Amino acid sequence: MSGAEGVADTYKTTGRSTTTPVADKQRKELLVDSDVLEIQINDTPTANDDCVQVKCDCMQHRHNAPCRIRLRKPGSGDITAVLTNPDGRLRFAGAGDTTTTVVVPGSGAWVSFEISGEKGSQAIDDAVIEAHRDSADGEVLARKPVTVFWFDQAKMDLKVGSAYAIGRDMYQPQDREGITHSAQARLQPDGLDYSASPLSVLKVGIVQNDMTNGFSGETVWGNPTIEWYLDVPPGTKTSVPAQYHEVWNTVGINNDTDPYSTPLYDQPGTPEDPNHWEHSTMPPINCPGGGPTLSADGPATPTDDARTQTATDTDGDEVGTVTYPVTRYRVSGKFMVWTVIFNTKTKEVCPLRQRGWSVDATSSATTPQLIKIDAHDAPVTLKPVLDRIANDVVNDPANRFKGPIGSKKITFSR
Repeated sequence: MSGAEGVADTYKTTGRSTTTPVADKQRKELLVDSDVLEIQINDTPTANDDCVQVKCDCMQHRHNAPCRIRLRKPGSGDITAVLTNPDGRLRFAGAGDTTTTVVVPGSGAWVSFEISGEKGSQAIDDAVIEAHRDSADGEVLARKPVTVFWFDQAKMDLKVGSAYAIGRDMYQPQDREGITHSAQARLQPDGLDYSASPLSVLKVGIVQNDMTNGFSGETVWGNPTIEWYLDVPPGTKTSVPAQYHEVWNTVGINNDTDPYSTPLYDQPGTPEDPNHWEHSTMPPINCPGGGPTLSADGPATPTDDARTQTATDTDGDEVGTVTYPVTRYRVSGKFMVWTVIFNTKTKEVCPLRQRGWSVDATSSATTPQLIKIDAHDAPVTLKPVLDRIANDVVNDPANRFKGPIGSKKITFSR
């Protein structure tokens, strides 16, 4: 990026031995300005972690970085320092905290404060903290460069997979992957040290919400047959419902995840739970080991056995057994999936892109039943739900109904 090359080269060299004359001059000026006070970002003396993540507008969250300040030469009196950020990229640390005041003790003890990212840096070290004596326009006692990192080139790619079919125990996509997700993002500004602690805990992940808020699955039994008891006389009649069904419903919007993966749709497996995608979280694409984040989905409903029930005559006496074979399975739902930045330490997510998809597959159809996807991903307009797990809602007995369909009956005569 324009104007960032010299500073970036200096930043990437741990020992700061590869510099330009301009960078040397800037460093000397900073050293002179920093003779009185020392400022450390993320509470370390190293320069590669002097960075903070830009705020997340969607989740209304600010990623605060711990900082500290002290006198370089203890023994003098306390100093009141007003910290400012002239370029406006930082806050101290709430949204309205454009300055903060700290009393730096003459003993040389550290005093803590926090910063957060307001606007992304266009170059490494282009956000500067200034420490002023007594007031915001007082003498500058120290300057400390910081980088507000952010992410671009975010994508959420979806690809339609296999068609639905009735398997041994599920009505689901034939290879269980009715849709595949591929998410990515790039860390900016380029050249940051991804091994530094504020960055190494960040992965590109996927959050998926079940947006259905209603009917999500159904099994239908119909075309009943009867086996009469041997002692039932000719002319006996019985009437039974023409069809039965069991319906699964969702309530509200829920996070499509499991207790291991939450809040993400998926996370790489462990020996205790290995059935997860290996690349379901990944570093940003321009970082070591980076690449697309991959996972898949295929909403399904369990296959079931034939339904049987006792048949009775008009007097309520049992006269036979009615059998209903399964005639149809249906899976329905609407989903939204986000490309997110996931902090593996705090479990916070920040959505970058979103894309919707849906399914309405029925086993009685004569055409292939495929998942449908939105044509393109889009900027984030919806805040994902993280705290309610969709399968818990669907599997709650209160959200299931099993019984006759309508009032239509079929009459059998002996």
